[in-house]
Amino acid sequence: MNNVKVVAIPDKTRIIINYGYEDDKRNATLYAKEGQKIAVVSQGVTITDPDSNSKLGEYTPIKKKLEITDVFKRFSVARSVTSSKENTLSLAISPMLKNFNTKTFDYLPVNEEQILDIPENNGIISVGDMVVFLR
Repeated sequence: MNNVKVVAIPDKTRIIINYGYEDDKRNATLYAKEGQKIAVVSQGVTITDPDSNSKLGEYTPIKKKLEITDVFKRFSVARSVTSSKENTLSLAISPMLKNFNTKTFDYLPVNEEQILDIPENNGIISVGDMVVFLR
């Protein structure tokens, strides 16, 4: 399951990744499945512990979380899937009854001299972008 990438962009609602139902026959739990959650990520930055100087891993900013919707032998299609549980009758009566779930992030009081030089995530998905699998 190494080096899974975006290999094609058919339109504005789908991407194709180079991972299908035959990609890891050794472990039946690792092949691509419909409903599997993935994330398209930006180039990563190695994170190091300042005390031990040991490498802790790679921080790869997420461009977009997606779901595999179609699986083929050696590739899969992924889309941004949103599900709605609103009652259509209540929305017809008053659109203001719709619940909005938005996240905002407040600034933290950080030492600006210690901010890593990680490029801002522009969210643009491109062919060649790396893909990681989410739990």
